[in-house]
Amino acid sequence: VEAENGLEGIAVAQAQQPDLILMDNVMPVMNGRDATNRLRELPAFKTVAIIAVSASAFDLDQEKSLAEGANAFLAKPLNMNHLLKEIGGLLQLTWLYEAADDTMPVNEAATGPFVVPPVEEINTLHQLAMRGNMREIRRQADHLAKLDKRYIPFAEKLRHLAEGFQSEAILEMIEQHRK
Repeated sequence: VEAENGLEGIAVAQAQQPDLILMDNVMPVMNGRDATNRLRELPAFKTVAIIAVSASAFDLDQEKSLAEGANAFLAKPLNMNHLLKEIGGLLQLTWLYEAADDTMPVNEAATGPFVVPPVEEINTLHQLAMRGNMREIRRQADHLAKLDKRYIPFAEKLRHLAEGFQSEAILEMIEQHRK
């Protein structure tokens, strides 16, 4: 479940009663730290696990987030291994891992030369990757595939990485093509 802003996040949390909340520090209407603080004032949310997330990874940002009631702090772009470690620790989970299949599914439309989209599209992707917004990255990949069929192999690889929440690999791919 997702909320567009901190105020909406409080309402969604009250309605859904989640076991864990990922709270972005920078949101419109009400920021994540204030929303976390308000949630902590409610009896039902005194012990709910909250992970603060921010593109600003300075010690002060982390300290403020923890002081407002977050149990943990993660910097964007999110590293999936760090996220899973925090979730596992906070919810006392034991993760079971299977051997990874690193082969990318082949879509017949995705065969052909790897053509990089224009710089303005790459810059948009870079902004989304810096925020760790996988949903918007997948939408952007769809947009690129529709924009020009030559971008389909690029879009397919991007979509595959976003579906696997491989934020570091996405950022590396985009930065490689920004040069």
